[in-house]
Amino acid sequence: IGFSEKKLEEMQEKKTPVEYKAKLLNLETGGEESFESIQQFAFSGDGRHLILEAYPPKDSKTKGRDLIVRNLQTGATRNIGNVAEWKLNKKGDLLAYTIDADKKRGNGVELFNLATNQVATLASDTTAFLKLSWEKEGQALAFLQAIRDTGFTDPTHRVYAFKNLYLAPQKMVFDPSKQGVGSDSMRIKESYTPLWSRDL
Repeated sequence: IGFSEKKLEEMQEKKTPVEYKAKLLNLETGGEESFESIQQFAFSGDGRHLILEAYPPKDSKTKGRDLIVRNLQTGATRNIGNVAEWKLNKKGDLLAYTIDADKKRGNGVELFNLATNQVATLASDTTAFLKLSWEKEGQALAFLQAIRDTGFTDPTHRVYAFKNLYLAPQKMVFDPSKQGVGSDSMRIKESYTPLWSRDL
Protein backbone atom coordinates (compact mmCIF):
# COMPACT_ATOMS: atom_id res chain seq x y z
CA ILE A 1 0.00 0.00 0.00
CA GLY A 2 1.62 3.21 -1.17
CA PHE A 3 0.74 6.90 -1.33
CA SER A 4 -0.84 9.24 -3.85
CA GLU A 5 1.50 11.32 -6.04
CA LYS A 6 0.47 14.43 -4.12
CA LYS A 7 1.24 12.80 -0.77
CA LEU A 8 4.59 11.53 -2.06
CA GLU A 9 5.55 15.05 -3.19
CA GLU A 10 4.63 16.44 0.25
CA MET A 11 6.68 13.77 2.01
CA GLN A 12 9.67 14.36 -0.25
CA GLU A 13 9.52 18.12 0.34
CA LYS A 14 9.44 17.55 4.09
CA LYS A 15 12.13 14.84 3.75
CA THR A 16 9.81 12.38 5.47
CA PRO A 17 10.91 8.75 5.00
CA VAL A 18 8.64 6.93 2.53
CA GLU A 19 7.71 3.52 3.90
CA TYR A 20 4.99 1.39 2.37
CA LYS A 21 2.59 -1.02 4.06
CA ALA A 22 1.42 -4.48 3.01
CA LYS A 23 -2.14 -5.73 3.26
CA LEU A 24 -3.13 -9.39 3.40
CA LEU A 25 -6.64 -10.16 2.10
CA ASN A 26 -8.37 -13.48 2.79
CA LEU A 27 -10.33 -14.18 -0.40
CA GLU A 28 -12.67 -16.64 1.36
CA THR A 29 -13.66 -14.53 4.37
CA GLY A 30 -12.86 -11.01 3.17
CA GLY A 31 -10.77 -10.46 6.29
CA GLU A 32 -7.88 -8.00 6.01
CA GLU A 33 -4.66 -7.51 7.94
CA SER A 34 -2.11 -4.72 7.48
CA PHE A 35 1.62 -4.79 8.16
CA GLU A 36 3.50 -1.53 8.72
CA SER A 37 6.81 -0.57 7.07
CA ILE A 38 7.14 -3.41 4.55
CA GLN A 39 9.42 -2.95 1.53
CA GLN A 40 9.07 -6.42 -0.04
CA PHE A 41 7.05 -9.61 0.35
CA ALA A 42 6.63 -13.06 -1.22
CA PHE A 43 4.47 -16.15 -0.82
CA SER A 44 6.11 -19.54 -0.42
CA GLY A 45 5.80 -21.89 -3.38
CA ASP A 46 3.11 -23.95 -1.65
CA GLY A 47 1.15 -20.85 -0.63
CA ARG A 48 1.27 -21.72 3.05
CA HIS A 49 3.56 -18.92 4.21
CA LEU A 50 3.93 -15.20 3.61
CA ILE A 51 7.40 -13.68 3.99
CA LEU A 52 7.50 -9.93 4.73
CA GLU A 53 10.70 -7.86 4.65
CA ALA A 54 10.73 -4.71 6.77
CA TYR A 55 12.72 -1.56 6.11
CA PRO A 56 16.15 -1.43 7.77
CA PRO A 57 16.33 0.54 11.03
CA LYS A 58 17.21 4.22 10.70
CA ASP A 59 20.95 4.97 10.96
CA SER A 60 21.74 1.25 10.77
CA LYS A 61 25.35 0.43 9.88
CA THR A 62 24.46 -3.08 8.68
CA LYS A 63 22.28 -4.54 5.93
CA GLY A 64 20.18 -6.40 8.49
CA ARG A 65 16.43 -5.86 8.85
CA ASP A 66 13.47 -7.74 10.27
CA LEU A 67 11.97 -10.63 8.34
CA ILE A 68 8.42 -11.65 9.28
CA VAL A 69 7.32 -15.20 8.49
CA ARG A 70 3.55 -15.68 8.65
CA ASN A 71 1.98 -19.14 8.63
CA LEU A 72 -1.26 -18.56 6.70
CA GLN A 73 -2.88 -21.75 8.00
CA THR A 74 -2.30 -21.27 11.72
CA GLY A 75 -1.80 -17.50 11.85
CA ALA A 76 1.47 -17.96 13.75
CA THR A 77 4.04 -15.24 13.10
CA ARG A 78 7.79 -15.44 13.57
CA ASN A 79 10.10 -12.42 13.50
CA ILE A 80 13.74 -12.96 12.46
CA GLY A 81 16.08 -10.02 13.09
CA ASN A 82 19.19 -8.75 11.28
CA VAL A 83 18.43 -10.50 7.96
CA ALA A 84 20.54 -9.18 5.08
CA GLU A 85 19.49 -11.60 2.33
CA TRP A 86 16.88 -14.35 2.05
CA LYS A 87 15.66 -16.90 -0.47
CA LEU A 88 13.03 -19.62 -0.55
CA ASN A 89 13.62 -22.91 -2.33
CA LYS A 90 11.37 -23.93 -5.25
CA LYS A 91 9.09 -26.10 -3.13
CA GLY A 92 8.66 -23.28 -0.66
CA ASP A 93 9.34 -25.22 2.51
CA LEU A 94 12.95 -24.14 3.15
CA LEU A 95 13.90 -20.52 3.82
CA ALA A 96 17.60 -19.64 3.76
CA TYR A 97 18.79 -16.30 5.10
CA THR A 98 22.00 -14.50 6.04
CA ILE A 99 22.46 -12.62 9.31
CA ASP A 100 24.26 -9.25 9.33
CA ALA A 101 24.26 -8.12 12.96
CA ASP A 102 25.63 -5.02 14.67
CA LYS A 103 29.40 -5.31 15.18
CA LYS A 104 29.25 -8.63 13.27
CA ARG A 105 28.09 -10.51 16.36
CA GLY A 106 26.14 -13.58 15.32
CA ASN A 107 26.71 -13.31 11.57
CA GLY A 108 25.98 -16.45 9.64
CA VAL A 109 23.57 -18.39 7.45
CA GLU A 110 20.52 -20.18 8.82
CA LEU A 111 18.02 -22.57 7.26
CA PHE A 112 14.41 -22.42 8.45
CA ASN A 113 12.31 -25.49 7.69
CA LEU A 114 8.82 -23.98 7.41
CA ALA A 115 7.12 -27.39 7.63
CA THR A 116 8.73 -28.38 10.94
CA ASN A 117 9.55 -24.91 12.38
CA GLN A 118 13.15 -26.03 12.93
CA VAL A 119 16.10 -23.69 12.35
CA ALA A 120 19.58 -25.00 11.52
CA THR A 121 22.75 -22.88 11.54
CA LEU A 122 24.74 -23.71 8.40
CA ALA A 123 27.66 -21.34 9.06
CA SER A 124 28.61 -18.62 11.55
CA ASP A 125 31.50 -16.16 11.86
CA THR A 126 32.24 -12.46 12.29
CA THR A 127 32.56 -11.88 8.53
CA ALA A 128 29.91 -11.28 5.87
CA PHE A 129 27.88 -14.03 4.19
CA LEU A 130 26.23 -13.37 0.84
CA LYS A 131 24.96 -14.62 -2.53
CA LEU A 132 22.56 -17.36 -1.49
CA SER A 133 22.07 -19.74 -4.41
CA TRP A 134 19.52 -22.54 -4.51
CA GLU A 135 19.86 -25.45 -6.92
CA LYS A 136 17.03 -25.29 -9.50
CA GLU A 137 14.80 -27.81 -7.69
CA GLY A 138 15.70 -26.51 -4.22
CA GLN A 139 17.61 -29.62 -3.15
CA ALA A 140 20.94 -27.91 -2.44
CA LEU A 141 22.19 -24.50 -1.31
CA ALA A 142 25.43 -22.57 -1.82
CA PHE A 143 26.70 -19.17 -0.63
CA LEU A 144 29.85 -17.09 -0.17
CA GLN A 145 31.74 -16.01 2.94
CA ALA A 146 34.04 -12.98 2.84
CA ILE A 147 37.57 -13.71 4.04
CA ARG A 148 40.72 -11.62 4.33
CA ASP A 149 43.70 -12.61 2.23
CA THR A 150 46.85 -10.53 2.57
CA GLY A 151 47.48 -11.01 -1.14
CA PHE A 152 44.47 -8.86 -2.04
CA THR A 153 43.31 -5.35 -1.20
CA ASP A 154 39.63 -6.33 -1.47
CA PRO A 155 38.05 -9.31 0.28
CA THR A 156 38.09 -12.68 -1.41
CA HIS A 157 35.56 -15.38 -0.62
CA ARG A 158 35.24 -19.03 0.22
CA VAL A 159 32.31 -21.05 -1.10
CA TYR A 160 29.99 -23.15 1.06
CA ALA A 161 27.81 -25.81 -0.53
CA PHE A 162 25.19 -27.96 1.23
CA LYS A 163 23.31 -31.03 0.03
CA ASN A 164 20.93 -33.44 1.78
CA LEU A 165 19.24 -30.52 3.54
CA TYR A 166 16.18 -32.37 4.82
CA LEU A 167 18.08 -35.00 6.81
CA ALA A 168 21.68 -34.34 7.83
CA PRO A 169 23.10 -31.45 5.77
CA GLN A 170 26.28 -32.47 3.94
CA LYS A 171 28.75 -29.56 3.95
CA MET A 172 31.46 -28.85 1.39
CA VAL A 173 33.78 -25.82 1.58
CA PHE A 174 36.00 -24.46 -1.16
CA ASP A 175 38.70 -22.05 0.09
CA PRO A 176 40.85 -20.85 -2.83
CA SER A 177 43.50 -19.42 -0.50
CA LYS A 178 44.21 -22.90 0.90
CA GLN A 179 43.66 -25.10 -2.12
CA GLY A 180 46.07 -23.43 -4.53
CA VAL A 181 43.61 -23.05 -7.41
CA GLY A 182 44.36 -20.31 -9.94
CA SER A 183 47.09 -17.70 -9.85
CA ASP A 184 47.96 -15.29 -7.04
CA SER A 185 46.12 -12.54 -8.91
CA MET A 186 42.77 -14.38 -8.91
CA ARG A 187 40.07 -14.28 -6.26
CA ILE A 188 36.36 -15.06 -5.87
CA LYS A 189 34.58 -11.70 -6.09
CA GLU A 190 31.50 -10.61 -4.19
CA SER A 191 29.66 -10.16 -7.51
CA TYR A 192 29.89 -13.91 -8.25
CA THR A 193 26.88 -16.11 -7.57
CA PRO A 194 27.57 -19.87 -7.25
CA LEU A 195 25.76 -22.17 -9.69
CA TRP A 196 24.84 -25.84 -9.34
CA SER A 197 25.24 -28.51 -12.01
CA ARG A 198 22.18 -30.70 -12.72
CA ASP A 199 23.68 -33.71 -10.92
CA LEU A 200 24.65 -31.55 -7.90
